[in-house]
Amino acid sequence: MTLSNANLGGLFAILIGIAAGILGTIPRFDVAMLGFLAVLLIVILAANKAEFWGVIKGDLLAWVLLGFCLYLLASAFWAVRVDKSLTKALLVLALVLTCLIFPLVLKYLTSDQLHRAVRAMVVGLLLGLGYLLIELLSEHAVMKLLLNTVLETRNKFVKVVDAQGYVIKLNPSFYNKNIALVIMALWPVLLGLTVLQRDPVRRRLFIAGILLLATVVTFLFNCETAKLALVLGVIGYLGATYVPVIMHRIMTTVWIISVVLIIPMVHLAWNMGLPNSPLLFNNAVERLQVWRATVDRIPENPIFGIGINATRDLQAELQKRDPKKRRFIPGKRKKTRAWHAHNMFLQTWYELGAAGAAFLLAIGILLLHRIHRLSPAYRPAATATFAAVAGTAAVGWGMWQSWLIAGYAWAAIFLLLVIAADRAKAHEKTFAG
Repeated sequence: MTLSNANLGGLFAILIGIAAGILGTIPRFDVAMLGFLAVLLIVILAANKAEFWGVIKGDLLAWVLLGFCLYLLASAFWAVRVDKSLTKALLVLALVLTCLIFPLVLKYLTSDQLHRAVRAMVVGLLLGLGYLLIELLSEHAVMKLLLNTVLETRNKFVKVVDAQGYVIKLNPSFYNKNIALVIMALWPVLLGLTVLQRDPVRRRLFIAGILLLATVVTFLFNCETAKLALVLGVIGYLGATYVPVIMHRIMTTVWIISVVLIIPMVHLAWNMGLPNSPLLFNNAVERLQVWRATVDRIPENPIFGIGINATRDLQAELQKRDPKKRRFIPGKRKKTRAWHAHNMFLQTWYELGAAGAAFLLAIGILLLHRIHRLSPAYRPAATATFAAVAGTAAVGWGMWQSWLIAGYAWAAIFLLLVIAADRAKAHEKTFAG
C-alpha cells in the first residue's frame, strides 16, 4: 500500500527542505525539525498500520543502538544531575527511534514523493550555503541586523558593540555550527544530485559547483572542525570509489584504534611535548590540554563512568567545593578549563566508562560494515558522510550537544532518503519494463 494522500506527501517534502535549509541558517532548530518529522512519521505509520518491530527484527545494528540508549538511560541515574542527564538520554533515544522508523516510512511513499523530498533537500541545503556566502561577503550583515533589531541579544559571539549598544562585529566562530552541520549533510545532497540529474555533464557540473561552494565557505569562515570534516569526507569518498575494500579496512582500523587506544595516544602526545610545540595552532594546543585533563580523570570511574552529560555539572560541583583548586591543564600559551572533552571517544570513556566505549566500538564497526555492503553507487557518499561525522565528533564540540547529535541524525536521514528515492525509481522502471 502506498500513501495516496498528496498533501501528506507534500508536507513530508516541505519538512525535509526546511530542515536542510535550517542546518545552514538556524542550526539550533534542527532538533525541533526532527520532532516535527517524528510526528509526521508516526502519522504515516498509523495510516498504513505498519509495525515497528519489523524494522529491528534481525537487525543487529538496531539492537545495539537501542541497547546503547538503554545504557544511557541507566547512566543518567549515577550522574551529578539526574534530571539533566536523563533528559539528554531520552533525546538520544528519540533520535535513534526516528532514524530507525524512517526507512520503514519511506516504503509508503511513492517514487514521485520521494524525489520531491530529495529535490527539496538539495534546494534547502543550497539556500543555507547561499546564506552563509552572503554573510561571509557582507561581514555578517544579516545577523547583525537581526541582533540589533529583532533578536536584541548580546551573546558570547558578539565581539564589538558601539557606544549605543549596537553590534558592529561578530566573532569569526559565530557560524561554526552552521558550517559543521552543512558539511555533514553535504555528501547525501551530492548523492541526491546524481538521482535527480541523469545527464552526466550537468550532474558533474552541479556536483562540482556545490562542492566548490561548500569548500569556499568552509575555508573562508576558517572553521577548523569543518575543514577537517570536509577533507576526511573527500578522502572517504575517493577511497570508497577507487579502493573500496582497502578504504573499509582502513576506516574500521582507525575506528578501533580511536576507541580502544585514545587514552594512551593522548599520554603519548603529551609526553612528546606536543602542547608546547610551536608548529601547532592555538586550537590544537587547547584540544590537547582538554584531552589530557579528561584522561587524568577517567581512572576515577573506569567501568561505568560518571554518567551521560555529567562532565560540566561535575566540574561545577568540584569547583564549588574547592574554588581555589585548579581545574585546568597549564600550557605555555593558554590555560584551558576542561568543561567537556571536545572528543567523542574521550568523553565516552569519561562519562560512560569501558561499557560505553564497548557500545561505541560496536556501533562504529557495524555501521562501517553496513556501509561497505551498499551498492557501489551509494557507498562513496555513505563513507564520506561517516568520515565527516566521525571527524566532527573527534575534535569538535561536546558529545551531547543537542543540535550536534540532531545533525548526525539528519545526515543519516538524508542519506536514507536519497537511497530510497533512487531504488524506488529503479523499481518503477523495472516494473514498467
